[in-house]
Amino acid sequence: MSFYHWLLLASIIFCFIACLCWFLKLIKPVKDYAEPAGTVKDGVLYSSTVAMLPNHKESAYLHFPTYIAGIIFHIGILTAIVLVILQMIFPHFMHSAALGKNYESEIGLLNIAHEMKTIGNGGVFAGWTYVEWLRLVFGIGLLISACCGLGMLVKRFTNSELKQLSNPDDFISSSLVTLFLIASACAMLFPLCAFSKPFVFVVATIMFCYMPFGKLRHFIYFFSARYQLGAFFGRRGTWSMKKQKNN
Repeated sequence: MSFYHWLLLASIIFCFIACLCWFLKLIKPVKDYAEPAGTVKDGVLYSSTVAMLPNHKESAYLHFPTYIAGIIFHIGILTAIVLVILQMIFPHFMHSAALGKNYESEIGLLNIAHEMKTIGNGGVFAGWTYVEWLRLVFGIGLLISACCGLGMLVKRFTNSELKQLSNPDDFISSSLVTLFLIASACAMLFPLCAFSKPFVFVVATIMFCYMPFGKLRHFIYFFSARYQLGAFFGRRGTWSMKKQKNN
């Protein structure tokens, strides 16, 4: 592995340890003296499913396009993180002979795909393997996700109410993640570019190092908050799947 591979690995380890400390701090149990009127399990299930639907969230159904853009944005982030980690572990991941060398993927399924041609023998895509098609699909998908992130960032800058509620960390975190998505898309779409892969690794390293200290650590708060809210209101019988069915 090259220097930037080790740099990314170190940042991931650092991020994992720091975020684990945050998570352990967040999940400290709080004693509830009220008599139970429901179950924790039912409340957590409701909190993690029905309560997340747009019609149950005022901020979602009043700003539905932004809600959809946010979902696409977060799916893209998760996809990009998985892809960059796989590229770190398997240096030849998503490569093919079309890149100029007889690469063999460490992933068995993709290794077979290298020898399989796509349907159709004419046009720009003649002779493409499934690996090339996967790169194209991932690249376009990540670009769409980056556009969603960029759109929400512009909205944060231009909307007076959002701008008043925002702090510098909001802009830094959003910009950093959007840049990571753009870099990941470039690594998928332009594999022959000598700088595409090092660029995405460097951006990912900066993102993982910043994650425990900024807004990006909300991915930890999301799961802990969903559990704590569900446990609290579920035990008191306020949130439950049974009530939802009756309504």
